[in-house]
Amino acid sequence: MRGQLSIASANADSTALKTVLCGKYGYITPAVQGSHFLGATYDYHNLDLRLRREDHEYNLRAWVQYLPGIPAPIVDSLSGRVAIRCVNKQRLPIFGALDGQSGIFASLAHGSRGLLTAPLAAMSISSHFFTNL
Repeated sequence: MRGQLSIASANADSTALKTVLCGKYGYITPAVQGSHFLGATYDYHNLDLRLRREDHEYNLRAWVQYLPGIPAPIVDSLSGRVAIRCVNKQRLPIFGALDGQSGIFASLAHGSRGLLTAPLAAMSISSHFFTNL
């Protein structure tokens, strides 16, 4: 699945944000080295790795919704990044032994929640591996 995040320059008012805000309209991070990260889009049917203006506009909804009263950046001032995420239709990761004999394990399809699910998958796999030595 294609995902685009947008990078916006912080301003004097937006630097007051001290925690990630996340919800229905995506997320916005506190300023990191003078930039906020907004995102991210989900596009199952597009593998184009070029930045798209309409995706920047979509990501700006997080700023508008979560930082009311702080002027949003101009779309043309945004930079960003595009990547392809490995996901499955249920949006759940796939992990575990590939078969019972080979000792080969897999951990994939973590998608946009990989920072949460990858360590849990690793703990599960390592627990299985070390209890079956």
